[in-house]
Amino acid sequence: MTVDGADVTNLQTDEVANKVRGAEGTAVTIGVLRGSQSLSFTLARARFSVPLETDSIVDGTSIGRIEVPQLVGAVADEVSNAVRRLNATGANALILDLRSDPGGDLSAAVDIASIFVRQGTLVYQTGRDGSRTPLDVNRRYYINSPKPLVVLVNKNSASGAEIIAAGIRANDAGTVIGTQTAGCVGTGQPRDLPDGGLLLVTITKIQDAKTGAELNGPGRGIVPDQVVDQPTGAAGDPQLDAAVAFLKTKIARSTTLPALREAA
Repeated sequence: MTVDGADVTNLQTDEVANKVRGAEGTAVTIGVLRGSQSLSFTLARARFSVPLETDSIVDGTSIGRIEVPQLVGAVADEVSNAVRRLNATGANALILDLRSDPGGDLSAAVDIASIFVRQGTLVYQTGRDGSRTPLDVNRRYYINSPKPLVVLVNKNSASGAEIIAAGIRANDAGTVIGTQTAGCVGTGQPRDLPDGGLLLVTITKIQDAKTGAELNGPGRGIVPDQVVDQPTGAAGDPQLDAAVAFLKTKIARSTTLPALREAA
């Protein structure tokens, strides 16, 4: 492999990346070997950004879906905008898809959960001395348009994603569907080791605000209200299908009850 004619085959990934990077608008030529054929591509350098969330209406429904791959940057503001956008298009139920979200900023987790929870405690932080501190909602983020909500999680949903799921469920703002989460949620402090390694010492643990159960550790995490496996290589998306089916039932009930009351 070459970058601007220089062989980079034996360089580390970050060293190659540094050679590829450059001023916006300038050109860089990448040479690769495909089988026995040498190919060359000249590209224009440009800025790009990875979406903090993606949102859409599930095909054939009035259910909005918001996918959050990681809790970084202004993701809470982006999710808030997505909720408002989906509401404006007529969504009458929402899916917050946190599958394989590894977490990130604690404040982002609190703010996203607060979009759906008007007031209350999301989780408790428990210190090494046994002290327990509530992690409450950020009322500034609440959107007053309650509607049926499903939070999708899987074994790779961790840290802040687990706080969001736990907080929404503890405050009866939504239902969790999927598979048990990673159980990797807490506050750690890094400590340097003599051999150059790093040890992460847990400073606070996280407890479920409703049950008091510890969420951090092997075999812990969030156990969904409705467990739905996602077998490797499975056709379609069984977990998403389960969420849609659940919400369709909730929507049907919410539209049927007022009609029954009027008839009575």
